[in-house]
Amino acid sequence: NSCPKFFHEATNEDKALPSPPTNFAYFAGCAYMLNTSEGHGIKLNLKSLAYKAKFIIYETENYHVPPADHTTSPLFESAGLMEAAPKEIISRTNSILIQIKIMQPDLFPATAHSKFLFEAQFSRTDSRKFQFYRTQMK
Repeated sequence: NSCPKFFHEATNEDKALPSPPTNFAYFAGCAYMLNTSEGHGIKLNLKSLAYKAKFIIYETENYHVPPADHTTSPLFESAGLMEAAPKEIISRTNSILIQIKIMQPDLFPATAHSKFLFEAQFSRTDSRKFQFYRTQMK
């Protein structure tokens, strides 16, 4: 098994984020970069997460920003054992990096209810940063 493609563009329509299957055994996991147009954020709905998976989201600036100005901060983290999906996450930036890690697969065998590590959809939305500024300006 290999990881799904890395880059994805968020638009107004909901798109499924492709997941590796639950029998995926690459410990380093997979990563995804989601980008959208300037002035927007990304809405991600995490609908399910396998017990052996860890789902981490980092807010990043758009990949067109020079590296000296590039900042990264954690936005959301969930382990399949810790928190139950569904969760809705909205970014303050127009770019997010998602990392999926596999936690000791021998301890957490795949269950029959899902054949994927996670189920998630993403789309473009108003950025939380701009929502905050609009609220402060009123």
